[in-house]
Amino acid sequence: MSNFVVNPYSFVTGGDPQVTNIFNESNYTWTFVRPTYFTVNSGDDPTGYCKTDYAGSSFSGNGSGRTTITSGNTKEFVFKFTFTTGSDNSDNDSIAPMLTSFVWADSTPDVNNKFIKFQCSNGDAAFFRAQTGTASITTEQDGEFIVGPGDTRYFTIEGNGTTWTAKSWSNSARTTDELVAKQSGATNTDLPFPSDWTTTNAMDMFQFGSGAGNNTMDFTISEVSVSWDGGE
Repeated sequence: MSNFVVNPYSFVTGGDPQVTNIFNESNYTWTFVRPTYFTVNSGDDPTGYCKTDYAGSSFSGNGSGRTTITSGNTKEFVFKFTFTTGSDNSDNDSIAPMLTSFVWADSTPDVNNKFIKFQCSNGDAAFFRAQTGTASITTEQDGEFIVGPGDTRYFTIEGNGTTWTAKSWSNSARTTDELVAKQSGATNTDLPFPSDWTTTNAMDMFQFGSGAGNNTMDFTISEVSVSWDGGE
């Protein structure tokens, strides 16, 4: 019998992701703003995770956790993560999560920078956004992307070299209950990039956090991977 093992990433990226096991603090250095509310449970995938937890409480200002990753400045990438809702999902300004070229502090990119993110909004809805200092491509707010307490969805944000898409599923194989984000105000699900996407700084950080402390939120993010230009 053959011992051949299929690479689970090869059909999508052509090689292994450059970024995995991001929550293992032996390999990645994490920086926190308001570490009471934003934490990392250290470990390799799938044990490691980050957590935003200010359920039943609030604060003013912003908070986050971030780490430096292998950088990418391309329209060809695969960004995967697993999102689990905790006891509360009422916050309207939680970043969950983002790839960014600058340190986000409830801020937008300047003309040299960019990010791509999944963001909770309006209590129990969410949207995706690719933004530079000159343009923002945003999807419609959709309550189906945020699940009930204790439930999990599996997300993929993918750039094919020309456009990007944002999807989620109810199973880790990403085959069941697929949801595809639509561009805000339009019906298309193949989303354009800002025209200066590849001329701004490379995205070299993973960050999660919140800019609104007057609401509450409880969720975890795990199994993060990033492939740039087809992976290794």
